[in-house]
Amino acid sequence: MFEFKTIDPTLDRSICIEHRLDAYICTHGNSDGFLSQIGGENGDEYISRLEKRISQIPQGNCLCYFNGQLAGQLEMKWHESPNVGYVNLFYLRPEYRGAGFGRMLHDKSIDIFHTLGAGSLLLSVGKKNINAKAFYEKLGWHNLGTRSDKPYADFYEFRI
Repeated sequence: MFEFKTIDPTLDRSICIEHRLDAYICTHGNSDGFLSQIGGENGDEYISRLEKRISQIPQGNCLCYFNGQLAGQLEMKWHESPNVGYVNLFYLRPEYRGAGFGRMLHDKSIDIFHTLGAGSLLLSVGKKNINAKAFYEKLGWHNLGTRSDKPYADFYEFRI
């Protein structure tokens, strides 16, 4: 059974930072620059951004459990464009990758944003993260090209 629990930034801080680090390594190939991105070892800047996302869409910023075991994390917010959702993080712990769980995170994000009235979703994926790119394309996401502000990443869009 798959279960989603809204992140508690205080209680879940270390787990969320651990997941972010692994996702960062998947994107960049190493951890160089990670601490500066999250605001130092305590991750204060990241936790502040996460709290803002939770205030916008609590049901979309959650830890994911399978049969009571932590399996992953989902983070989302509203994009600056009207009626556009943004998925900040689809994350599965390594032991849950390649087993169909990613589809569950994807479906959860679509359900949440559809309920909230979004017409499309955006996300960014690192150019080096070939597995993630293939996964998104298989699910119907479309590569919009390189992000102007982050040349190491591509924008992907999914129309609801």
